[in-house]
Amino acid sequence: MRKLLTALFSLFFLISLSQSTALDSLDARIKATTNASQKVELLWVAADLAYDEDVSQVDKFTKQLLENPIVKADSAKWIEALRLQSLSDRKTGRFASGIAGFLTCYKHYIFHHDTTNWITAANQLGSMNLFTGYNEAAQKYLLEVYELEKKRGDEGDIAHAINGLAVFYNNTGQLDKAVARYNEALRIFEAVDDTLGRANVHANLGLTLMDLGRLDEAEFHIKMQGKLDTLLGTMWGLGFFHDFMGQLKKEQGNLQEAYEFHKKALEIRESLPSHYNISESRTSVAASLFDLGKYNEAIAQANLVIENDTEHQSLSHQQSAYSVLSKAHEALGNFPIALRYHKQYKAISDSIFNSDILEKVAEKDAKFELVEQRAKVDVLNAQNSAAQAIIEQKNRTLLYGGLGLFFVTILSCILYFLVRKYLRQKFVLAKAVSDKDLLLREIHHRVKNNLQMVSSLLSLQSRSIDDESALKAINDGKSRVRSMAIIHQDLYQHDNLTGVNVQSYLEKLCSELFATYNINDEKIQLKLDIENIDADVDTLVPLGLIINELVTNSLKYAFQGRENGEVSISLKEQSNLLHLIVSDNGIGYNESDILATSFGNKLVTSLAKQLKATIVTKNENGSSTTLEISNYKVSKR
Repeated sequence: MRKLLTALFSLFFLISLSQSTALDSLDARIKATTNASQKVELLWVAADLAYDEDVSQVDKFTKQLLENPIVKADSAKWIEALRLQSLSDRKTGRFASGIAGFLTCYKHYIFHHDTTNWITAANQLGSMNLFTGYNEAAQKYLLEVYELEKKRGDEGDIAHAINGLAVFYNNTGQLDKAVARYNEALRIFEAVDDTLGRANVHANLGLTLMDLGRLDEAEFHIKMQGKLDTLLGTMWGLGFFHDFMGQLKKEQGNLQEAYEFHKKALEIRESLPSHYNISESRTSVAASLFDLGKYNEAIAQANLVIENDTEHQSLSHQQSAYSVLSKAHEALGNFPIALRYHKQYKAISDSIFNSDILEKVAEKDAKFELVEQRAKVDVLNAQNSAAQAIIEQKNRTLLYGGLGLFFVTILSCILYFLVRKYLRQKFVLAKAVSDKDLLLREIHHRVKNNLQMVSSLLSLQSRSIDDESALKAINDGKSRVRSMAIIHQDLYQHDNLTGVNVQSYLEKLCSELFATYNINDEKIQLKLDIENIDADVDTLVPLGLIINELVTNSLKYAFQGRENGEVSISLKEQSNLLHLIVSDNGIGYNESDILATSFGNKLVTSLAKQLKATIVTKNENGSSTTLEISNYKVSKR
């Protein structure tokens, strides 16, 4: 009914216009109207028309609706007004107020089980948090959209959700995963003939491939986006096209062409209402001017980005602007100013990419993928159990049929068909077991990949750390994560999915430790005396971490001032105990040394308790640590 009234009122005012615009006439009519109900209807018409014709005026009408007693009395209408206001905030790049508005709508839709609007609100929250640099919040909403769309089953909507996840993966540096998601979304958009969706994915895929250095592929996708947006006539999309072509030309070394593309993008976007997109193009123009050596012009553009930060509300744009300001002032010899801007750039950079958020992002992503795999395993387990029950029932039938065959010859025909069914069920069971093993192998693969991702995130964080003790702690953490990743790598690469060969594992672990600490294996010898046994994951993870700590201590401290030495590891099962000895012939250690209270020492003690092991440490002719482990599971080959 409201849409019908909108159409009627719009037609009426457009026909009656002389010198003033439709919105001006509506505004005048609203101010002159004394009838409360009619005033509300006119406000709805004006708000809808403003959103389509002049989004900058939407707030003027939605604020009146939100404060109107008639609208306040109807929660659904009040939420609709807030949704329209929040959409205009998104369209004009006022993301902070847009996020706040959509968060209220989001809670309302969940409470009223309005799935369609729930998905819309979550998608808006995910996108705006992504644009403003709040990756953890963005991931939460985008994963929620994906799960809800998967349940609803509409292919086009699922593709949009996948595209949103791909943008998140790109923003957090998971480029290979982003490319895979983009290609998945593109296949669906092509299947459902969604031209706008295809244009969006081509643009995003082009940027990601550019980050991967695959410039020819990137150029193909960005030009495809330009063709599709030209076909659709979307100036918004053409603004992105020129900005992305500018980035590509910069990567190709054509700096002047890059500047011309970014300049054209800024001209297009200044005619559109989004402060965020204007700021995005302005940061690109500033960077291009810096690359061309036009430092004062670059400073002027970057200052405009900083001055308008309350409008575009983007941490990433502020980060880029401060980077340009720092480098430009440095090039001009204004070193104190350059240092001040660099500190501001560093503060924003740390707020976007701090390690706590990245670890939470990786953890949520790993849990999300693990849940999908476990769901598939549960289905196979259910099928396996059902098949086993059927086989047992068939076995009983065969037994009864055999006894009955003694009395009735005709039952031989029935038995024949039962045997055929039995063999088919046995084949189904065998396939189910094979599929289950495949999924378990995939789970170990994913766990290894996610542990490797954590190690990579730690490496990324370490690049911006100058403090030696913090850098040492991060590198030690990487070593511990890697010791666990090797276990899961062995599990999915070999036939045995429950146990890992200890000797092979320790050879890989020690080899990586020697490489990590730049140890010349011709001068520092490694001696392994390992019994040929397989250990399960619950035993090998703490055992590997203990050996990682002990060997690391030897490599770091035992041979200071010495060029030659030997590190020995012995692991054998005797008298229902697992005996581990890690020793070196180095300089030994001081009993009062700080190492005795280090985190590594505490970690070894804690893990030894988990394995119910006794520890004996000697400091004669080097150092030696012996553990007798009682809580373990191994099998001999």
